[in-house]
Amino acid sequence: MKQFFNKLKKETEEERIQREKEEQLLKEKQARTQKISLIILGSFLVIGFPALYFLDKNDTSSKKTPTETVENTTTSSYKLTTKETSVTQSTIESSIVFEESILTKENNTELAHILNDSSDIDSYKKFVEKYKGQKIEFDGNIANMQKYGNNKTRYNFLVYGGDYSETSTTGVGFHIQNKNVTYDLHLTGDNIPDTIGEGQNISIIAEIIGYADNDLIIIDPVETRIR
Repeated sequence: MKQFFNKLKKETEEERIQREKEEQLLKEKQARTQKISLIILGSFLVIGFPALYFLDKNDTSSKKTPTETVENTTTSSYKLTTKETSVTQSTIESSIVFEESILTKENNTELAHILNDSSDIDSYKKFVEKYKGQKIEFDGNIANMQKYGNNKTRYNFLVYGGDYSETSTTGVGFHIQNKNVTYDLHLTGDNIPDTIGEGQNISIIAEIIGYADNDLIIIDPVETRIR
């Protein structure tokens, strides 16, 4: 009897293992199906839109006068090369993943405004409401650095745009809360110092997290460079 139950238990265990294998194979099949769908979508993005453009262009050119048609055929003929028509898998995948743009003073007038205007507080909150979750990049300085509570390795940072000054600040203040210097600031570059603190000029890329009651914009560092 004991041998019978042992055998039954073994068969049950084998059935469980077989079931798990079948479930894993099903997941892998679903993943491959999803990847193929993405590749097909990428093919349309890379090939479909240019094709539609040239079809529309040819349709427009067909409405021209016979003289214009002859001239265009002679001087403006377009031929797709093998390089232009070949689409690799990496090209398809890169077309699907759209790179998130980083806001800078050069490409966003609103960011340029709040970095330079110290009195237009309303624009600070509007900026956060509009761009919360996006990344910004600017040259700034650590105007203040204090320990986070009683923690000896975590700090709060107050960052302003421009170079550090002992007498004044410019624009909106950015609050970085409860961060470890070694890991959370994501220091990078060739001149990472042994210590960092108030008065340090930096270049920072950070995500906009929210707006504080004291009119500071809360940010989370993605990359910090010493300048």
